[in-house]
Amino acid sequence: MTSIRAGLLDEREYYKAVQRWYIDSLIAPVFSGWLETNILNGTINLPSAKMSKFNSPGVAHWMPRRWAWVDPLKDQQASVLAVENQFKSKRQVVAEMGSDYESVLREIKQDEELAADVGLDKPSESVD
Repeated sequence: MTSIRAGLLDEREYYKAVQRWYIDSLIAPVFSGWLETNILNGTINLPSAKMSKFNSPGVAHWMPRRWAWVDPLKDQQASVLAVENQFKSKRQVVAEMGSDYESVLREIKQDEELAADVGLDKPSESVD
């Protein structure tokens, strides 16, 4: 590993920690108050009896920025291997890239439907 890559990784880990602190200290509490206020005043039509369910961890999912790597090809290959060997889920790999898995799947489906609508064939699975 080059010293540049090592330095970048350390810097990114620092910023990931800052992002986590910011989410936990500001964004999540503000969201919680916003949700409670809007359910109670009727702006959001959800039953107030289930407030704790709607405000539980994992319901609101915060996705801070992520960065492209110095060698994206090797990182993608490592991600493929991690998924194939069940060390990571596809959902985890997509989240680490700063995206939402469900959104990615919906976009892929839309792309395939659009390609079919305009008469394009699906590209082959392997690129040689």
